[in-house]
Amino acid sequence: MTKSAPPFSNTVAAALSIGDEDTVFDKTTNGDKHAKKRKENFITKVPMVTLGGHKDAVVALKWCTWNNNQVVSASWDHSIGLWDLQLAGEVSRIRGSKAFTSIDVNKKSGLVISSNTDSVPRLYDPRSHDGSLVKQSFIGHTGWVTCVRWDPNDDSCFVSSSFDKSLKMWDIRSSKTSLFDLYGHEDRVLCCAWSERLIASGSADSTVKVFSL
Repeated sequence: MTKSAPPFSNTVAAALSIGDEDTVFDKTTNGDKHAKKRKENFITKVPMVTLGGHKDAVVALKWCTWNNNQVVSASWDHSIGLWDLQLAGEVSRIRGSKAFTSIDVNKKSGLVISSNTDSVPRLYDPRSHDGSLVKQSFIGHTGWVTCVRWDPNDDSCFVSSSFDKSLKMWDIRSSKTSLFDLYGHEDRVLCCAWSERLIASGSADSTVKVFSL
């Protein structure tokens, strides 16, 4: 005695987002398609606030560690902005001389490490009255610095990646030279990430490399 095949639906459904409607196509045995529409409850989120003030692309954002209602932004317009969501406006502005490519906010001190379209990471204090004043510069790379990230375990150290195919680890207590360099990529290093005792980097050579510290 053979078992009958389980019943299968002959409906092929394709969802087309048109406003708040889905279109479902019923495929019949004779090949005709009958479209019917059903209402769906879609939730659309709109911005609670829009912060305008930059004159060019915003390329990096970090939440402030000292205030959950404040965010730091970096832009190609050569500036870093400190914004307050409750005020819906700008608190302060750091003016640089080059387009910014990356920022990171220190979880403990609130200091901002930044990279620009040059070879020098720079340290700022966005809460200072002299916020545009560079607290420290870190010289060592020979190409554009693409990304900077603080050490999650040590608020004095950070890593930078560069077009010079390298990553460098720095200590802000001694900015004369990097603590050590990380090599392995065959092309520009475009991004980096730090997790506990591991540093990951992504490159234009199409690889991701992970370094153990």
